[in-house]
Amino acid sequence: MGKKIICSSCGAEFDNDMAKCPYCGTMNYEGAEKEYLEKLEDVRENLDDLNEVPLEETKKEFKKQGRFIRKVLVVAILIGLMLFAWITMSEKAYERDDKADFLWKSENFPVMDELYEAGKYEELADFYRQAQEEDKPVYLWDHCLFVETYHSMEEFYSDLELIKSESLSNGMYAAILWNQWRLLGFSKSTELTGEEKEYFKEAFTQVEMHLQQDWGFDEETYQEFYKKAVDSNGYVSFDSCEKYIKKWKKGEK
Repeated sequence: MGKKIICSSCGAEFDNDMAKCPYCGTMNYEGAEKEYLEKLEDVRENLDDLNEVPLEETKKEFKKQGRFIRKVLVVAILIGLMLFAWITMSEKAYERDDKADFLWKSENFPVMDELYEAGKYEELADFYRQAQEEDKPVYLWDHCLFVETYHSMEEFYSDLELIKSESLSNGMYAAILWNQWRLLGFSKSTELTGEEKEYFKEAFTQVEMHLQQDWGFDEETYQEFYKKAVDSNGYVSFDSCEKYIKKWKKGEK
């Protein structure tokens, strides 16, 4: 089994040999390159097998295997072209226009600062999320973690009501658990100011209580999740939450 990596987009854990994250589709360049090279190696081995044919039978084998080899080469070329196009398009997708980013920050960061200073957090959160959806460089703003924590807090309170009202799928429970660990991790972050932590104090206290009481963690497992949440500034593996929920559901009466 290959080594595990954490997806930079969704936080899921997956095998580094995979060409992309199985959860959100984000490309893993190392895995994609390995997959491409393995397919080329298969082609090389097929050609080596052909070279081992005795000389007197070469003509016959060429006739038999000629079509197969041509098909293999065509497939290999197509795969190579597809991977090249895929990698090229992905790289272009992540290229940023520095001038456009600078102009956007110059125009919008003061707006965000004003909303933040005025305590208009709901309006600020909506503005921030819209900018994220439009792929603006909002993550460079000084108080971006405050807004992420605000979103996480809103989801936490909404999730508490959701759990009370209905039975949920494993995936939904995993998402709720993931967000709770995320919020707890934010509570330990040094990137939040003292005043910001004071604003979230009640939510931080409640989420820690729910994590300890609602999910049936034993001390060892709780500490494992706790360490991951704190060390990664709130971004625990979604995959680990899914695996835990499956065990948790099996243990329900």
